[in-house]
Amino acid sequence: MIPLETTTLKNGVRNHIQFLVTIQIFFVAVLYSFYRSIDSSEVVANNVGNNWGVGVAFCILSYLLVSFLSEKNVKFFAWIQGLLAINLLAFIFPIIIVIVTANNSLEFNIQWVFTIVNWVFIASLYVSLYLPIIITVLITIMIFITLLTDRKIENL
Repeated sequence: MIPLETTTLKNGVRNHIQFLVTIQIFFVAVLYSFYRSIDSSEVVANNVGNNWGVGVAFCILSYLLVSFLSEKNVKFFAWIQGLLAINLLAFIFPIIIVIVTANNSLEFNIQWVFTIVNWVFIASLYVSLYLPIIITVLITIMIFITLLTDRKIENL
């Protein structure tokens, strides 16, 4: 029988992934609209959308793979939830930066402030793009480790 705590952890991870997928789907539409609004070509706008679509696909794959995780991996669930929280924050930072700079709430007269904001924006985009892939790989590795250790125990 699966303990209630582990089932709750699995459901918590799945809920975080569902929320992440929802945000990523809307973010793809926002990026596409942004690139079209700055008179970028259709090819460039579609390429950006396709790149973010890969992130959505890996989130959905992670959602499916979570059900195969063993109930013994309580610490691993906490790690995955932490990585998902980092991924959500990585989506929030670019949106906040765009809102703040679009409203001209901050004066960027100092070049180093602009450089820092620019680097945070770029880093957030890369984190939010590649972290779903990393999470999927970690979940897959953990599934294989669990399968291998369970087989070794059964063979003894």
